[in-house]
Amino acid sequence: RNGSSYKALIAQEVRGINLKTEEVELDEWITRLSNCLADLAAKNAKARQALQGLIT
Repeated sequence: RNGSSYKALIAQEVRGINLKTEEVELDEWITRLSNCLADLAAKNAKARQALQGLIT
């Protein structure tokens, strides 16, 4: 949060080092977050169950 407004940032991190930070519109940030969560859930049953609990 920056003052009275918010910034939607996407960072690319490798081994704890931030290689790139990109400011995006909030709708793009939400879409990209949703896609990452869906990928995680597809790869990991335990993560899928945890995410399922959040949306039900």
